[in-house]
Amino acid sequence: PVKAPEDINAAYFEYGVRNFVLDCKDELFKILRETGLAQDLNLFIRVALPKNEAAMIDFSSKFGADYDEAVALLQECRNVTQSLGVSFHVGTQTTDAHKYADAIYYVSDILEESGVKIDALNVGGGFPVPYADGQAVCSLEECVAEIEEALDATDLTGIPLLAEPGRYLVAQGAKLVARVELRKS
Repeated sequence: PVKAPEDINAAYFEYGVRNFVLDCKDELFKILRETGLAQDLNLFIRVALPKNEAAMIDFSSKFGADYDEAVALLQECRNVTQSLGVSFHVGTQTTDAHKYADAIYYVSDILEESGVKIDALNVGGGFPVPYADGQAVCSLEECVAEIEEALDATDLTGIPLLAEPGRYLVAQGAKLVARVELRKS
């Protein structure tokens, strides 16, 4: 959610990037300044979630707007963006699928207080995968079920949903198998 001014400028003008994530007012001003007050921006407010003890790494202590700041950012961004979304991340390798539902309920409360409608929701990553260490993890199916249930219980049903399943897609690719053809000495 924090970018160098020259990177925002290059992303917008040289590479056609229109989607930007932010978690503070200073970042919003920087994006608006570096894009020349562009009218075709798609902004996502990164929300910090309550601490997730069930995650190997909880990113909300590092990234994201707290509750009150998220409310204010949503209200401020609604008028300067073509499309407005919210993003969050429950934490890497979460072992509790219900944390996705908790996050959606939390975002729903923020949206209700802000009075702002969003155009997209990014549920981030954190989808766990089993590693050789034997750590018990929930399944992707359990995570998706929790997300669907929470969306159905809130006003967020029907809006475009994004996710960042990077680890889930490539974690098993980290294994290496090699055949030794010759070993001297």
